[in-house]
Amino acid sequence: PAYTCTVDRPAGAVLLEMFDRGLRHFPVLNAEGRVVGVVEEIDLVAARTRSSFYLRQRITRAESATELVTVAAELRPMVIALHDARVAAANVMAVYAVCVDALTRRLLELALAEREGGHVDFAWLALGSLARREALPSSDVDSAIVWFDDDEDEDEEARADSGGRRNGGEAGEAPVRSQLLALARDVVGGLRACGLRTDENGVNADAEPFVRSVSAWQRVARSWIADPTQEKALILSSVLLDSRPVWGVHTGTPVADTFRLATKYPTLLRMLARFALSQRPSARIFRGLVLETTGEHRGRVDLKRGGIVPILALARWGAIAAGVTSASTPERLRAAGQAGTLAPEDAHTLGDAFELLNNLRLEHQVAQLRAGRPPDDYVDPHELSALMRAQLRQALRAVALIQRRVASELRVRAH
Repeated sequence: PAYTCTVDRPAGAVLLEMFDRGLRHFPVLNAEGRVVGVVEEIDLVAARTRSSFYLRQRITRAESATELVTVAAELRPMVIALHDARVAAANVMAVYAVCVDALTRRLLELALAEREGGHVDFAWLALGSLARREALPSSDVDSAIVWFDDDEDEDEEARADSGGRRNGGEAGEAPVRSQLLALARDVVGGLRACGLRTDENGVNADAEPFVRSVSAWQRVARSWIADPTQEKALILSSVLLDSRPVWGVHTGTPVADTFRLATKYPTLLRMLARFALSQRPSARIFRGLVLETTGEHRGRVDLKRGGIVPILALARWGAIAAGVTSASTPERLRAAGQAGTLAPEDAHTLGDAFELLNNLRLEHQVAQLRAGRPPDDYVDPHELSALMRAQLRQALRAVALIQRRVASELRVRAH
């Protein structure tokens, strides 16, 4: 397909778009629409990172699930190669997520090809870090399915004001859900066979609660918006906010976009803020670092739970309060800073901390992969240099300080 870009578009954004679409080159046009040159991936990345393009190509050309298992074994070596080529963690995470997207799409294509007859129009949604394109080898592959029905035009505000509740509808969806669940079991099973971890809490497309029609998803989302005190409403709202279609539709987020209504519901926003502020581990402090006190990771810093998750939660709340739903964490922080839901300097600080923590996570996981160990987010502070340990301590303290500042501002607004 034809693809053009303006000269002021960042090279990293162009590269990721090329990679996601499977393009090796594209023409560059001048203002009059004339071709002035051709850009190839070699012009945008170092030669050592080119294997990511070939890996994605091999994924899309795999002729069986068994072949995909063989190809997927190159995912982790690709991450190591990108790291060795000094590619920033943000770009490594994005490339890794694109490869997992391609793997998912190919598994879907193969599974659909084995089935006779047509399927209902549906979209496969990536959730969590994959949806934000912030995934590393330790990340779970969370997913959901939305299928498109004829009940999508009901007035949103009327449905939200009524709590989104309706009689009937679910029973008629059972045959379609059964069909899609069977498909999802093949795909999720294929992802596991490829060495990818699926969510241990069951946030997967092969679980019935995560396979719904678009109107059913919107109904339940609106019920959470209208009454966020429901059991797990805040957690599941956060899950759906981090959703992105990787199959079935190429643009738009038909589930996450429902939460744009949230700006009209101050109770939901307050509860999301409190939920974000609660994302702090309770453990002893060792020279300013939060350490695990029990279990196999005792004495280590959990970079994800102790640093990344609080930033994600603040960014998610700040963005949704600004009317922004599905986006990456840096984009959410920028939106929150521009809208004033987070102080601009706080949004900037959180972005810097997010970058530092992900660079540390990548360094740690690459070392584990080289040693043949499963990757995780638990870092021994004694293995860090004094400078890096100080930077980590400062970043975590900055996140905690911003949490306290946000909490104080919320108390002032409440009065």
